[in-house]
Amino acid sequence: MPLFLITKGRVKRSILHVHVPKVAGSTVSSFFSQLGAYSYLDNKNNAAVGALRCPAQHFHYSLLEQLLDFNHIQTAFVIVRNPLDRAKSDFLWAHRNVKDKRQIPSFYYWLNSMFAKYQRNPFVFDNHIRPQSQFTGPRIAIVRKIEDGLSEILRDVLSTA
Repeated sequence: MPLFLITKGRVKRSILHVHVPKVAGSTVSSFFSQLGAYSYLDNKNNAAVGALRCPAQHFHYSLLEQLLDFNHIQTAFVIVRNPLDRAKSDFLWAHRNVKDKRQIPSFYYWLNSMFAKYQRNPFVFDNHIRPQSQFTGPRIAIVRKIEDGLSEILRDVLSTA
């Protein structure tokens, strides 16, 4: 959930990216970094990572609503993804370092176990299992699907900032 600050001359603009896990978050952060934006509330600038229930970059909307004053944010956006594609990406990421592929559970077994864990702790797996609908809300001006193209989404975000 990086909060980007872009400075151009005397003009400062803040852009909030409510980062749904496994939906282009690293790419979006890299894009704004290349523009010279400074980012807040992400892992690289967050000394409290281990003490948080989930990384700040994965804060969901109701948590952000308690922490941030949206009146000082010029643009807020979220990118969503086909839920099955998102779950498959999470599955692959969760098992990326497993050397013996026979030790990897079936996708459906893993998904069911994640849903069961989510029922006990909605922050499980660093907020990756939380439904995407919980990452958006009335103060998020731009909600786009990754399938519509990241370049187009970022162009929309910059045009409103």
